[in-house]
Amino acid sequence: MDKRGRLLIVDDETDIREILRESLSDHVDLIFDAGNGEEALEKLKTVSVHAILSDINMPKMNGLEFLRNLRKMGKSTPFIVLTGFGDKQMAIEALRLGAFDFLEKPWKETDIIDVVDRAVELGKNIEHFGDEEAKEVGLDTVREETAAHSIKRLERAIGGAKTSVTAKKKKSGGI
Repeated sequence: MDKRGRLLIVDDETDIREILRESLSDHVDLIFDAGNGEEALEKLKTVSVHAILSDINMPKMNGLEFLRNLRKMGKSTPFIVLTGFGDKQMAIEALRLGAFDFLEKPWKETDIIDVVDRAVELGKNIEHFGDEEAKEVGLDTVREETAAHSIKRLERAIGGAKTSVTAKKKKSGGI
């Protein structure tokens, strides 16, 4: 059994996948990757992972569609969303769809390691108990609480961005 877990990285940029693989290789035993949601769903037919780290904006099937399809398949694998500038609303939607957490690009290596470690640990517990029993022992509550906290963090960031734009416009006489 894997001590540190298995991770799937999904991003259409090969360089990003390689950087993530390098950063996380000491924290998980196996790392798989895919260039978009379609590839990721195909990969998940043959491999089992404890957590998924996925970009939002990708060709063919974006991160939100990938997450929706994953949940329709009955998989409750912890799903971490990578967002770029301006993707905050999509990140909130992903969290409402059951994503575990989100990280913004560019990310801090310590942040990504922390979030992936927590997601993999939850994924290992879900795998151990099975999806139905995991719900009974409250593992879904852990995921929901993390997502709720992340939504609040995102909403504050969006509100802060709006506030700073408003302040700049007032200062320059634009409002």
